[in-house]
Amino acid sequence: MARARLLEGKLGPLLYQLPWNMKRDYQALEDFLKILPENSCNVFEFRHNSWFDAGIFELLRYYNAGFCIYDMPDFTTPVIATSDFAYVRFHGSRQLYSSYYSEKELEDWALQIKELGVRTVYTYFNNDAEGFAIRNALMLRHLLEVPSSND
Repeated sequence: MARARLLEGKLGPLLYQLPWNMKRDYQALEDFLKILPENSCNVFEFRHNSWFDAGIFELLRYYNAGFCIYDMPDFTTPVIATSDFAYVRFHGSRQLYSSYYSEKELEDWALQIKELGVRTVYTYFNNDAEGFAIRNALMLRHLLEVPSSND
């Protein structure tokens, strides 16, 4: 955390991505959440389906920790917010890390994101193998009608 804090005002959410083979462990998650600084913005990306559980979502809400919503070919997590912000990762809609999201796909996502009812949304496009990430991010920003910090 000390190294991350060097970013000061540029520090965004800290993402904890769990491996595919790590099954739900409520106690381990709670123990970890207890040691995180209260003033940090933490997000958990669960890769094993067993984590998609009402009890886990409630635990994240209790600690105001984010649930990482993600989309990849043939799989999308539940679209829920467990904190006062949302965090969404786009890994590609048809081909992992390299497919372009159509305007229609991103319109659907923009609607779902708006329905989360949070004020702050972090999105990360990981479909950059073919260079689509920037164009898709700009398109989603436009669809969400969020002005750039440079505007």
